[in-house]
Amino acid sequence: VKLPVLLANMGLTWLLFRTIQRLSGSKDTARWAAVAYWLNPATLLGGEMLGYVEPLFTLPAVAGLIAAYLGRAWSGGALMAAAVLTKPQGMLVGPAFALVLWQTGGLASIARAGTAFVGTVLLAVLPFAARGALANMWLAFGSFYERRDTMSAFAANIGWIINWALRSWLSLPQRGWAAFLQVVPRPLAISRFRELGYPNPRPIGTTLVLVAVGWAMWVARHARDLSVAAALGAFTVHAFFVLNVGAHENHQLLEVPLLVLAAALRRRFRPLLVAVSVIVALNINFYYGISLGWGWAIPRRITGLDVSVVLAFANVAVLVWFARRFSKEVRLTDDTPMEHIGVNTFAAGSL
Repeated sequence: VKLPVLLANMGLTWLLFRTIQRLSGSKDTARWAAVAYWLNPATLLGGEMLGYVEPLFTLPAVAGLIAAYLGRAWSGGALMAAAVLTKPQGMLVGPAFALVLWQTGGLASIARAGTAFVGTVLLAVLPFAARGALANMWLAFGSFYERRDTMSAFAANIGWIINWALRSWLSLPQRGWAAFLQVVPRPLAISRFRELGYPNPRPIGTTLVLVAVGWAMWVARHARDLSVAAALGAFTVHAFFVLNVGAHENHQLLEVPLLVLAAALRRRFRPLLVAVSVIVALNINFYYGISLGWGWAIPRRITGLDVSVVLAFANVAVLVWFARRFSKEVRLTDDTPMEHIGVNTFAAGSL
């Protein structure tokens, strides 16, 4: 069961090494990228050790983004389709993918990638259609968004902060201010949140994500290097994880290899990579330890206030930091990344 995830992580590590080696011309930088992903605590906890399947769709998603950067719209579209069909979260790389297609080939590249994407999806769903199982397939995909009746499923985000704040506030008459120090016992259902008289958070979260991603795409509209595209993909994942509802503790894992790619080419993204890696690893560890049956989860009372709430506040702060760093990095037009060779130089090469 765990072998496919292990193989996918090995493939991601090789892809990062090979891509960075060709782009930078430096084996040392390529080795750094490979080690930064392979030995990353988020990779160790978010893969085969705990049975998460994120690497299975992350590999084609990252490969599709790289293919688009190299001007290979057909293969990029097919790879992105494979990612989305494996897990709908793959669509979070879509904004960066679309921007790269536009920058490298305009409408023609978008049309080629779109055709490949649609063709791959049709081929994949054909067996389900033949057996009359499309409704079941669509039902499964619906769990990505609409059918998740939770503000936050253990994810370190705004939904988890609201869960903590609301439970603490309602417990004030019985516990006093000590209510804010209690461990958050379980996720808060959106249906219960609305029963208490609060507005539906789903459209609010979706709007916030769209605004954040739209802003990032506008800022990056003239940037033409892979590091910015990868950072845009990572920022999209981070914004979705922090601002939207229904996220699980593992849904930020997709951000890690994208940030490794960006940080290998632009060193100024490396502090962000460290912060995000620690947050993702801790978010998983608080609930599942280091492996199923092993335990070794960090006690959530270690900070007095539930440490998962502290982590949620930290993750929101890192999103703001990411936005500021991303904006500054894109605007440094005269500061070419130390280890970057542009798309026009490399597009004719091969991985």
